[in-house]
Amino acid sequence: MRICEQFVGRLRDLCEGAGRDGRPHPARDATNRFRIQYGLAPLSDDPQVRAAQLAEEADVAAVAISNPAWNVIPATGPGRELEQIFEQLEIPYNESCGCAAYARQMDLWGVAGCLEHLDEIVERLRVNAEKYSLWEQFKAAGRTLQTGLAFHLNPLDPFPGLVSEAIRRG
Repeated sequence: MRICEQFVGRLRDLCEGAGRDGRPHPARDATNRFRIQYGLAPLSDDPQVRAAQLAEEADVAAVAISNPAWNVIPATGPGRELEQIFEQLEIPYNESCGCAAYARQMDLWGVAGCLEHLDEIVERLRVNAEKYSLWEQFKAAGRTLQTGLAFHLNPLDPFPGLVSEAIRRG
């Protein structure tokens, strides 16, 4: 099954970036926000790349197992709080990290689930941190001092503290 076929109606239109049955085409930014929210790459402007993206197959059974509440993502939670912390620290999303989808997974887990998966979340942050330059990491560390977040973190290993703070806020 193609990735966008797991959605119905307007959600499918957003995933595909197309309108059907007389509906207007959704705005490009709305399409890309939707796709990023569900862990999909933004649609390319290149027609060949775009066609390949839309033809991509999805293992829907695996999606259902990993995310049984696929269409019911809470509006708040530890994932959104972690995103807000990253915004405060001016850490941009790297498109290859899958951070938005993982943050939605954290929201689905909720506080209790994130506490159960704490080690997994921390390890994910460590792996993703390698995708950023030392300069970017240094600037983010400086911003922890400006925001006061540094006093909640271990300077030698800030990731458990970042996740704990997001869970506390969530």
